[in-house]
Amino acid sequence: MAAPWVILGRVARIAAADAEPGDDAEDNPADFSLAVALPPRVAVLAAALSAHPDPARPDRYPYILAAGPGCLLSHFSAAPFYGARFGLDPPDTHLVLVHRFGAAAGGSGTTASAVRVPDRPASMPAIRNIEGVGLLGVDDGEGYVIAELQIDSGSDRARLFRVHTGQDRWIETELRNPLPARDREWVPSGVVSFGGKLYWFDLSWGILSCNPFVHAPDLLFCSLPPGRVLDLARPDIHNSRSITVSRGGLRYVEIIPEDSDNVPYEESFEEIWNDKSYEQTWLQKEVPELVVVCPSNPDLVYFALEQHIFSVNIRKHEVLEFAEEPYELVNLPWPTPASCRYVLAWDLPSTAPEDWWLAILFGGAQVGVSCMP
Repeated sequence: MAAPWVILGRVARIAAADAEPGDDAEDNPADFSLAVALPPRVAVLAAALSAHPDPARPDRYPYILAAGPGCLLSHFSAAPFYGARFGLDPPDTHLVLVHRFGAAAGGSGTTASAVRVPDRPASMPAIRNIEGVGLLGVDDGEGYVIAELQIDSGSDRARLFRVHTGQDRWIETELRNPLPARDREWVPSGVVSFGGKLYWFDLSWGILSCNPFVHAPDLLFCSLPPGRVLDLARPDIHNSRSITVSRGGLRYVEIIPEDSDNVPYEESFEEIWNDKSYEQTWLQKEVPELVVVCPSNPDLVYFALEQHIFSVNIRKHEVLEFAEEPYELVNLPWPTPASCRYVLAWDLPSTAPEDWWLAILFGGAQVGVSCMP
């Protein structure tokens, strides 16, 4: 049977260190643990001290950069800095691969192991922007390539920094810069993997892609759809735009203001608001935040309004699920909407025992969720 998926919070929680002495389950605590919550609820990863590159100065807010089949890539800093720091030149950066997921003791949730990714040498530029780092994993994280793309405004060259499974050092490769406007700043908004390639995107401009396994790959540029390119990226752009993978395709999704020109494949919120299924949610008729797209069905889109997540069949303008309880993300010192900057859609590892998936699907994971008639 197909493994379920989760809406995964990108900021990990620090695992509580309150186990009783002699507790066998905690004699060798897992590096990571995940209490599975099915959509429209949010699942949150917990990181034990053993997962932190510097346990003496644990990062309070580690950040999940990317997801692959059976694995995650997380970014840690060291106190007082945060892994969830956006913008240029984050300090004290360390990458950790999360893989080898399995059922936790007692069958509640899942655990995973940490693999420390080699740091870059002092002679090589450090990570410039965490939203420009991507992961392409194979064999549930047993093999991988991690890559960051850096582009300087005005330059005809781009720099690709990569590290592969089993390597103890990063390699730097210069590539041709294919951007049509060299004097415009490329603002990383995230990275997804699809079809053996990595796709770096600037939500105000377009997508850059290449095959990171090739020695000297060709870097290609694809603009956003006509009329959707912005002169500048808005600070809250992740709340209304997303690039993701669903049903074997790369998808661009946007919530467009009413005063904008018509665009292909447009669906109206007015039709959703007027549907009986939306009325049953008791939510206001207000434009929500964009959360995620279902990985297997691009017509099923998740939104958030008033701290509640709900799913909509876009073609039918119908609400299918509504989380009665407010969603909970790790409390950062700044607002954290359930946008693609703070959550991602992730297929749970296919290697887990089938009886565990059955327990998740037919156990208590649906509590607090209304399935709209």
